[in-house]
Amino acid sequence: MSDQSFNVHCRHGYIALLSILIVSAMAAATVLILFVTGITSTMNSADSFNGRLAHALSEACMERALQSLTSCDILCHDGTQLECDDGTAATCSMAAPYEIVFGSNKCQIVAFVNTAANIWRIRTTGVVGTVKKYIEVEASKTPLPALLAAGVTAWRECLAFPALPALCVAP
Repeated sequence: MSDQSFNVHCRHGYIALLSILIVSAMAAATVLILFVTGITSTMNSADSFNGRLAHALSEACMERALQSLTSCDILCHDGTQLECDDGTAATCSMAAPYEIVFGSNKCQIVAFVNTAANIWRIRTTGVVGTVKKYIEVEASKTPLPALLAAGVTAWRECLAFPALPALCVAP
């Protein structure tokens, strides 16, 4: 066998080896991308589920707060009882919020503020893991009769709560 024939065979072997390495690297990259995409998709799905659960918890606390307003039984975290039928401005802005705990998840009534004679602003949060959802409601409560249901005039989902009395910003 001549040197020239040997070089041609070596060159073909070298090209085949490089082709196999390139195809293997592309296949490994594809598998890695699919694996990372699967993990990301699973994490997004879990965050989406936790977000829906946190929203439901925030709504549960809001319903509890509206029931409290309807029955004029607004109890602050420090034991203060707010009067909702006398038309005077009252605030129950909670430094340590009223909480309802569901296992490791919770919802909180963060603020109960009488912004005008018969208009109340209520803020609640729902927390599931690291996901937190915010809801702010404005409700009217007519002083008499005492057990007349509170009427919701605005219901907003918020990105976060600004300092009171500012309204929250909807997403």
